[in-house]
Amino acid sequence: MHANQLPTLTSLSAEVVAKSVQAQLNGHNWRPIQTQLKTLVPQEVYESIIEKINTRCRYIIKPVPLHKLSQSEGVSALSMPVESGLIAESYSDTAHLWDIQHGRLLQILDHPTTRRSSIYLSPDKKIVVFTREQGDIFVSNLPNRRQMGVLSGHTEAINTIVISDDNKLLISGSVDQTIRIWDIEHGILLHICQGHTGSVNSIALSGNKEYIVSGSDDQTVKTWLVTTGELISTAKGHDNAVSSIALSPQGHLIASGSRDGTICIWQIATYQDPLEYISRLVASKKGFLEQLKFVIHKYPHSALATLGIISSLLSYYIVTLR
Repeated sequence: MHANQLPTLTSLSAEVVAKSVQAQLNGHNWRPIQTQLKTLVPQEVYESIIEKINTRCRYIIKPVPLHKLSQSEGVSALSMPVESGLIAESYSDTAHLWDIQHGRLLQILDHPTTRRSSIYLSPDKKIVVFTREQGDIFVSNLPNRRQMGVLSGHTEAINTIVISDDNKLLISGSVDQTIRIWDIEHGILLHICQGHTGSVNSIALSGNKEYIVSGSDDQTVKTWLVTTGELISTAKGHDNAVSSIALSPQGHLIASGSRDGTICIWQIATYQDPLEYISRLVASKKGFLEQLKFVIHKYPHSALATLGIISSLLSYYIVTLR
């Protein structure tokens, strides 16, 4: 096939191309492709590609919940103190204790409700944060009794704030549909997470500070990378706003509570092989599809062509990465 025949392939869909690439990848593994890539691109580009691929392949939420728990009233707050246990507060004066492993209700406790506070404390109680309706965040150091600064950027009220265990990061979720990641010490906005189409009601930060999970009025649960603010995945399982998010201590499970009276338990999963992620990436880069179609049809059984495709794709990806 010659280059001038390329237009005849335009009817092929991205899905077909991706499947073709995946078929060629069968029998290969990541190591030889990674080795060849190292010889084709500058060292700094190679290191950046590998870092992004490894990070991007790490955390994906499975689209199907492990369990869907139901209670008679909407969920206002969640806590997961152990891997197998969950506490769900309702909008009435009760708290439900759940066995996550078996998806069964253990006990209902009387638990007087309180209004959502606009005052937040860091885990070690050394930093206190106050919020105002217009979206400003005031950060103070309690032991030194001094104000550390004002974080401005949200355009509407703050619904939720999380402070990292080392007091370096503050993550805020707002009615303005965004999540913002802040450097507390320097008072700097690091990243804006955009993707929700409703108010962000709850956020949770993983223990290793690598990802954030958020719940919103748009009925979705989203996962974001802390280092870039990039949206990793979206999970849907509720019929009303997601009002609360909790992570298990080991970070393997996510609980999302909704005003529809249900709690979804999600599992953090990974792509075991970066090649699976790369093949999915093929379909998302429209500018590269025609070249792939040509190479796949000209060299349908060539391992060398496969390595060339992947090496070129990764180089293209790193250049055009948003």
